[in-house]
Amino acid sequence: MDTTKLTLIVTASALMHGCAMLDTQPSSSNREFSRSGSFRYGNGLPLPEMQAAMAAAAEPEQTTYTHEPATTGWTPEPPPEPVTKPKAKRKAKHTSGPLQAIEYANQSARQSPDEASYTNAIMNYGYTSGALYQIHTAPLRLTDIQLEPGEAIIGKPAAGDTVRWVLGVNQSVEDGLPQQHVLIKPVASGLATTLVINTNRRTYMLELTSHKETYMAAVSWHYPQRVQRASLDRLRAQTLRQPTPSSVDLDNLNFAYRVESRQGSPRWTPTRVFDDGRRVFIRFPVGFQQGEAPALFVTARNGQAQMVNYRVRNGHYIVDRLFATAELRVGSDAADVVRISRVG
Repeated sequence: MDTTKLTLIVTASALMHGCAMLDTQPSSSNREFSRSGSFRYGNGLPLPEMQAAMAAAAEPEQTTYTHEPATTGWTPEPPPEPVTKPKAKRKAKHTSGPLQAIEYANQSARQSPDEASYTNAIMNYGYTSGALYQIHTAPLRLTDIQLEPGEAIIGKPAAGDTVRWVLGVNQSVEDGLPQQHVLIKPVASGLATTLVINTNRRTYMLELTSHKETYMAAVSWHYPQRVQRASLDRLRAQTLRQPTPSSVDLDNLNFAYRVESRQGSPRWTPTRVFDDGRRVFIRFPVGFQQGEAPALFVTARNGQAQMVNYRVRNGHYIVDRLFATAELRVGSDAADVVRISRVG
């Protein structure tokens, strides 16, 4: 065979072999037609999407590493995903079981002695209906429970343990009024019981505890509601003797006051507060009764609340002065306190 022909044959064979290797068309076993008639390969992607995916995969990643690979061809592993710990559930303030509810209520109602409330050896509690007053006693020591002058015990004080506790009732005179005393003495230390005293004015609920030596010599009460009621009656009597205020200057009315309650919304919560530049007018709801009228306390510069004079006219409190903040109170319950603030 001619050398030239042989060279041509070899060259042609090589070219045909190269073309076969460059042929990227898949075999019939690796392709299919979709329902829409578009041509798809075995991986389920149409030809344009497959080409786009291949082009994206061929682009170099822009990942930057702060250290050199240890060996040629080393591929760094991606950092592990952060582990998120499940948030712990907040425990309820107290459980809803009946026993837990009782214990929570009793614990919240307990009133304990404190140094600031002592006058000499007499512990003076502020009376609140439903409170549990703590009384600490010791054997061979008398604890004197002093009631309000003029207050009379109804029936007999009742104790949970009348065997190991000795109870007695005595009487003195204070400012011309009879004052009754309940005397308590335990027979041993380490005892605990309860005592209820009913009077013509209120009910006292006491929790008694006995110790080896430490004891309370005397216990008395002050009565914020009674003092507040007396002060309110005195102020009302004074306002009745004052002349009726002059007409309101409608051109200078200021309604920039905010009314908010600490808890809930008492039925006597004011519906409107305004001033005319000289006086403050507090309007109460329709049907407002004098018997449930709250007392008004203005907050002084030192932060203390002071009762002020005011008049009651046509469902309004009329205060003959301006103030920045004030409170309307009924008793000592935080739920019966409404705060008035000037915002303009």
